[in-house]
This record gives sequence, C-alpha cells and structure tokens, in this order.
Amino acid sequence: MSCRGRVTTLDNSTPRYYQVMNYIKQNISEGHLRPGDRIPTESMLIDTLQVSRSTVRKALQELVTDGTIEHRPNKGHYAMRLGVHHSRTSVRSLFNIIEDNGYRPSSRILRVEHFPCPLTISNELRCSPGAEIFFIERIRYADTFPLALESLYFPAKRLEGLDPQRLIHESLARIMTTEYGISIMYSNHRLEPVIPTTQEMELLELKLRDPQLLIHMTAIDQDGAAIKYAKILYLSDVVDYTFTWYSSQKGFARQPSAEREI
Repeated sequence: MSCRGRVTTLDNSTPRYYQVMNYIKQNISEGHLRPGDRIPTESMLIDTLQVSRSTVRKALQELVTDGTIEHRPNKGHYAMRLGVHHSRTSVRSLFNIIEDNGYRPSSRILRVEHFPCPLTISNELRCSPGAEIFFIERIRYADTFPLALESLYFPAKRLEGLDPQRLIHESLARIMTTEYGISIMYSNHRLEPVIPTTQEMELLELKLRDPQLLIHMTAIDQDGAAIKYAKILYLSDVVDYTFTWYSSQKGFARQPSAEREI
C-alpha cells in the first residue's frame, strides 16, 4: 500500500485534486500499484502531497467515478481489478481483456511438451487416452505484474507447427482463428478455490498463502470438438471474475454474440 512515484511540488495552474488524481494514476501506470492493491490512506496522501483532506477526498471520488479505483466499505480504496466477464453473448480472451483495461498483455513460457494424453485430460478433450497432446504452461502478465498461471492442453494435430514463443506477445485466440481456422463457439467452466503451492506463490509473486481462484475450462470449436482444456490459476485480489447467466425459459430473447474468444 505505497506509492513510489516521483513527488513533485503541486502548483496553482491546475486544480490540486486533479494533481492528486494524476499522482495516483502515475503510480498505477508505472506498476507501483497493481490491480487490486490498496491505495494509500487519506492521511498518507495528505502527508505525502501536503494537501487538505477535502482535496484528497475529491480526488479519490473522481477516480472512483472514472473507474480507476474502487471503494470497498470499511476497507478503503483499491486500484480497480481486471474485470474478466463471461456471458452467453460476450466471451473475451484474457489478452483482449488486459488490453481493454489499458495494460500491455504478455506471457512468460515456462514449459512446452508433447506427451500421450492421460485419462483425466482425455475426458476433458474428448480424445482417446494416449493420443498426442500439445502442452503449454505459462504466466500471464498485464504490463509487468502477473495475473494468472495457465496450463493449456491441446490435441497436437489441431495446432501443428505452432511456435509457443509467439505467445509471449501475441494472442493465442487470434492465431487459432486466423491461421488454423478455429473458432471457439462456447466453453465450459468449473470454478474451484485453492491454496497455492510454494512454487505457484513464487511464480505469481504472492506473499501470503491466501485462497486463489482456479478455473477449469474446456473450449469447444465450430465443429463441436473440444479444442482446448485449460487450468487457469487467477490471482483473486487482482482479477474480478464474473459470469452472466441466462434463463432457458421459452420466449426469453437472447442477443446474438458479436465476438466469442477464449
């Protein structure tokens, strides 16, 4: 809960609350405050910037209004978490979600393997045990901070020739669509709270062994085939993961999907 950006003397040419806003935004954009981090308290901002409490409160309220931070009752203000939202009419890739939130998406590739499909994964990918699987393990980043640890399983024949190093800076969903003709029509998700292992804590730069959100996801393509099974460990204090459920009652109107990426 600290801002380490450069502190400048506030001037009279710009409203002081606006300068306080810019100070907080600068610390977020430079990575001193990541999504989900607590903003310094009013007293800390007053002491650091030498402004009045009313100025700090107006700055914080404006930042809440423009979506930069969020207020949690009885807890304080926090940098806005990344909103990962899935519904029947809008399923976006994490790559696009990171971009939409104003960050630069990237990945760190940890492991790449080809191996015979074990029984547990064959059930998810609807393939025969022993069929060749293409496996990628990576960390997902927004700018310089980690958001998630992914384990991805694919039928090897469907993504033959894919260079995993491209995923460091490219969207897997776009590659699958434009180069392999694969369109994701829907996906099945199972959510599970888990305690991270010591290795997972190190990879995701976690300081406390708090429960995190593990998503089991199977993506289905335009032919009804399972194209990807993923285990995604999201940082629960960074990502706000939500679903929209729709009624199956007769006559319920659904809007057509403009984009369905996973």
